[in-house]
Amino acid sequence: MRWESLFDDLEAAFVAEAEAELEAEIAEAVRLERSALRFVDRLRASRGTQVQLQVAGGRRVDLRVGAVGEDWISGAEGPREVLIPAAAVQSAVGLARQGQAEASHVRRRLGITAPLRQLLRDRAQIVILGAEGVLVEGLLMEVGRDALEVLPAPRGELPRRRGAQEAVTVSLAAAVMISSA
Repeated sequence: MRWESLFDDLEAAFVAEAEAELEAEIAEAVRLERSALRFVDRLRASRGTQVQLQVAGGRRVDLRVGAVGEDWISGAEGPREVLIPAAAVQSAVGLARQGQAEASHVRRRLGITAPLRQLLRDRAQIVILGAEGVLVEGLLMEVGRDALEVLPAPRGELPRRRGAQEAVTVSLAAAVMISSA
């Protein structure tokens, strides 16, 4: 009878130890999976939801997340469509806990200049915000590899092209948010 009790105790201890080991392995696997999770993948998994971003300069952006690229986020801030460089985002509230990697090999290669070239084709009036406020407002004229050229014009007015010397060139590194009407 004592032997049977001893074996029952040993078996219970073995089962408890095996369960604890399994739980520790699962916790480690979750930690490893989370360590590989990228910010843009969490944003991509949040597509269609409302998140609050804080961007460089302290500005808070309530964004309904749209398309997400490798280095950019698009979406709606109220009635405006905005494009935000991922590097400009300092913090986020309301992101999905899981991530969603970009499935398309082609889309993975598209940087922020891809949606900007679409705005250029649409002859879009844009506003470029930097960390300290509006950098320029007007008609998008050119999209380079690391800079944009905008012909200044107040909102609602068509710019008058008087010459390239009036165009404002903005480094993409300085852009915190680009919005279009």
